[in-house]
Amino acid sequence: MPPIGLPPSRPQTWTSGLWSLLETSARELARLLVPLACAGCAEPDYVLCPACAEHFLPQPMRAEQLAPRLGGSEVKLWAQAKYREPLNYVVAAWKEGKREDLSKPLAQIMAGGGRHLGAQLLAMLPPITLPLAEVRPADRLPTILVVPLPSTERSRRERGFMPAEELAYGVVAGLREAVGPHARVCFGPGLTVTSKKADQVGLNARRRAQNLHGSISVGSLLRVQSSAANVIVLVDDLVTTGATMREVLRVLPRQPGTLVAGFTLCVTLKRLKSDPNSN
Repeated sequence: MPPIGLPPSRPQTWTSGLWSLLETSARELARLLVPLACAGCAEPDYVLCPACAEHFLPQPMRAEQLAPRLGGSEVKLWAQAKYREPLNYVVAAWKEGKREDLSKPLAQIMAGGGRHLGAQLLAMLPPITLPLAEVRPADRLPTILVVPLPSTERSRRERGFMPAEELAYGVVAGLREAVGPHARVCFGPGLTVTSKKADQVGLNARRRAQNLHGSISVGSLLRVQSSAANVIVLVDDLVTTGATMREVLRVLPRQPGTLVAGFTLCVTLKRLKSDPNSN
């Protein structure tokens, strides 16, 4: 797989640069104490080895038929890979195994997918029907809003990061490179898990939807962003039934005709009852 450009990062200041230097030094020290190994196959000296990385597709595939809760909805789903060995080990190591070093290569993979996705999304948009004289120049550019799906507060505390948000940075970078001056690409965090009645593990598609109903809230800034967007891209690390995306679709305001796309790192081939990472 060819090298993929780095995702956009938060604005750099001298303090963030210092922290980055300290983080790099600590990581190198840790490598001396604990040998680095691929999260997928344990190949030494790799975070994600080329052989495991090749299990991600060169470009994302359409996958809504694999997510039963998205059936009949307006969401068009793309996935960068099917959730099977060795990628199930990679996702588990990243989310539950304290392998935050996987965030960067996985975001790079999503950036590559975003480059392929951008042109497809623009091609799906309807043409502007108003006379050009009545449209301001800024309004001629469609707005693509990238929205990471939320983690629970407990998961965020335990992991120290939000998986979907890390991937969304990569998606923003890839989309910006793909659409160039033809669209505005914005990052739109602001979804919050306010409650969850039960653990999702072991629930079927219908029970997952019932469990998630009313559990996600939308921040005020995100409401403004989503109401003005022409395209909304919902980003997640793993989609099993699509229940989470369906719930977000229910609560996220948008204008008529908005194109809603889901973009996930992996999609399951079937629901895995024993997997604690599924959504």
